[in-house]
Amino acid sequence: MHLLQSVGSSSVVVVSAGIVGDLYVPEERGRALGFIFGTQLAGSISGTFTGGYITESLSWRWTFWIITIISGILFLLTAFVLPETHRIIVARKRRINLRGLPLDLYRQPLSQLRLAHFNPLAIAPALRFKYVWIPTLVIVLIDAGFFSLNAVLTTVLTDQYHYSSSRVGLCYLAQTFGNIAGSIMNGYVTDCTYQRAIRHREKSVAHQLAIERTPGHSSPHNAPLGRASFDGYTALVPDGFAPYEARLLFTVISLVMFPLALITWAWCAQYTISVATLLAMQFLVGFSWSAGYGGLSIYLIDIFTTRSSSITSLANLFGNLYAALWAGVIQQ
Repeated sequence: MHLLQSVGSSSVVVVSAGIVGDLYVPEERGRALGFIFGTQLAGSISGTFTGGYITESLSWRWTFWIITIISGILFLLTAFVLPETHRIIVARKRRINLRGLPLDLYRQPLSQLRLAHFNPLAIAPALRFKYVWIPTLVIVLIDAGFFSLNAVLTTVLTDQYHYSSSRVGLCYLAQTFGNIAGSIMNGYVTDCTYQRAIRHREKSVAHQLAIERTPGHSSPHNAPLGRASFDGYTALVPDGFAPYEARLLFTVISLVMFPLALITWAWCAQYTISVATLLAMQFLVGFSWSAGYGGLSIYLIDIFTTRSSSITSLANLFGNLYAALWAGVIQQ
């Protein structure tokens, strides 16, 4: 049952990332994904809090009944209300040009569904590019630390602080607030840094054009946007025209903060420091993890705009597998 639940919930994560990648331009994509990731993380963590109260007040069976009812309603809304947003499909179906796609793409006929389209590892060849495997590796490492904390949190609060299940659930709220704050703040900051890089680039180009118009002056033209192809798809390579790496400033700061907050939390748990300090460290862990994860995810989606769900699922696949294995080792 847990396996089936995970399959359903994980699909929501990657599809929502794909929808945001389709609907929002890069200048606004960070804020949208920040809200999406924030609500998803808030739901996953606060589920522990509400589940504890439901189990104590009613029974453990009611947790599954409530999940079934809510999931059924959301499934119907998704199936009958949410329209198709995939940029390639919309361009071909509506026969229009969309930003970031080849001009003649809409003239190509819609491709028929084949078994190869359901290959979950079709995006895997992208790992040979350093701007894919490095963010993926970082996501793997921070996922291991974050979910390991979740695995031992209940045990620490129960054995060392003697908390009941309902009080343990309340302690997860600190992490939840940290996740929400980190995701939303990261979205705003990454959009601001991206827009600033765009404005700086436009000023530089305008200045260069003014120099080139000077009589007797000649200079080489700017290099075209770099591209790398695999499996019939093309990914944009950051090179100054599309300054996607400008988003990573706040991400790097968050990734430095994450291990420091995690080690401090472990030290507080080891020596049974006050719960207030422990919860403060939980907030910082949740904040830095969600900001780092969100920043790297936005970066990958910027590069693979037409395959944003696939690239998100690739990073999550390795991150969640390693996190599950590491959490299992810790609990032994």
